[in-house]
Amino acid sequence: MEITGRASRASDDSPKESRSVVGLILQLVAENTRQKSGSRIIVGSCKTAEADLRRVTENPSITMSIPLELEFVLVSSDYAMMNAVSGGVKKYGAKFLLVPTAEAARDCLSRRRIDGVFVDLEVPGALGVMEAIRKGTSNSKAVIFACVTDAKEYTDTLSAGANFLLRKPLHQDSVALHITIAKELLERERRRYFRHAVNLPLVLKDGVAEQHARMTNLSEGGMAVRSAKALRHSSIIDFAFDLSSGASVTGKGQVAWINTEGMAGIVLQTFDENGREHLEAWLAAQEQLGIKNNAPRG
Repeated sequence: MEITGRASRASDDSPKESRSVVGLILQLVAENTRQKSGSRIIVGSCKTAEADLRRVTENPSITMSIPLELEFVLVSSDYAMMNAVSGGVKKYGAKFLLVPTAEAARDCLSRRRIDGVFVDLEVPGALGVMEAIRKGTSNSKAVIFACVTDAKEYTDTLSAGANFLLRKPLHQDSVALHITIAKELLERERRRYFRHAVNLPLVLKDGVAEQHARMTNLSEGGMAVRSAKALRHSSIIDFAFDLSSGASVTGKGQVAWINTEGMAGIVLQTFDENGREHLEAWLAAQEQLGIKNNAPRG
């Protein structure tokens, strides 16, 4: 676990809390109407559900199905909450970063890519942190787990951009279960920006000018290329390349960044015919290959 800033010990777990199994029966509160996320809004209840916990956290096919290392941030100075979130995150072998204030959270999230953010609504400025995440660039699609104490906070919290609501006090098993429920969102976004190293030839066309280039990495959302002739920042580019599987991918993208060494980043915007399906199939194959290569040998 990494700690940014100075976290204060707000409270200790009471004997009753440490002995109890936090409830894991989930009540569906609402469908998220935000088209950009398409996620469900969930609130963890305070009733027990040991069977659900056992099914989700002990089934290897479920808990080990997140193949890429995830990174989570907790915005809180509550010691008990830190223990619960760090314990739940560790069940996935994910990285965990603690920031105690809204100011520290804004600074952290502006400098690094995060998969999920747990936000304690008791932190001053918590709603502003969530709004800043959604209005930002690198973490606008991050999954936000808002930790609330009162039902009166639901409306404002959802409006600020939360994907999931967790009722305090938290328990590490409840945190782990919510991460599992959010697995599809987390994996989809990680797949969108996770760049696979490649060395593929491609053709780029900027208007009437066409040139051959070399692709150095590729994801669902974009690619990095090296070209002999510099590309224009923000220009719309036609691209065409063949994946290592042999499938052809063509479409249009926009130049997101360039540097003086002939490198450029292109955001993939539209695909011709079955190009998107070909790319998604290739990415899934690369993901499975990574799982196989990282599997314990015995």
